[in-house]
Amino acid sequence: MYHPREVHNMATDRPKNTKNSRIKTINTGT
Repeated sequence: MYHPREVHNMATDRPKNTKNSRIKTINTGT
């Protein structure tokens, strides 16, 4: 769904956000 760059940027921009945190975990796992 989301591009790796977008996810990384979003996670980096808002690490406090639960959604971004979850996406970050999925991205890292992948």
